[in-house]
Amino acid sequence: MTVVNFTRQERWALLLLGLALLAGMGIDVYQRHFAASRVHKLSAEQVVVLEQRRQEFDRRNLLNPNTATLEQLQELPGVGPKLARSIVDYRREYGYFAVLEDLRRIQGVGPALYKKIQPRLTLNE
Repeated sequence: MTVVNFTRQERWALLLLGLALLAGMGIDVYQRHFAASRVHKLSAEQVVVLEQRRQEFDRRNLLNPNTATLEQLQELPGVGPKLARSIVDYRREYGYFAVLEDLRRIQGVGPALYKKIQPRLTLNE
């Protein structure tokens, strides 16, 4: 049997390493069992319910470009005061939009912007 004699500094170093190891293990146990998880697993039913709620929210928050105010139009992504004014002026001059694609006739509403705002628009309300 071999006896290992450690110096005082080595014993302190081993003690500190042991304490650090215990602290790390304690933190791991705490995070696994007691800390609030950042990732929540959802069941298929929960995903369906959340998707239905999102779709209901989207339907309630659709905007009709034929009746929307300047302020409401400015809430659309990428639509500022100038473009909102252009939409209202176009509507006043040419009448209501028959289809949403008619918005593309307005200068400033290109393919990228139209693609961004189209899901937030409806002509049904």
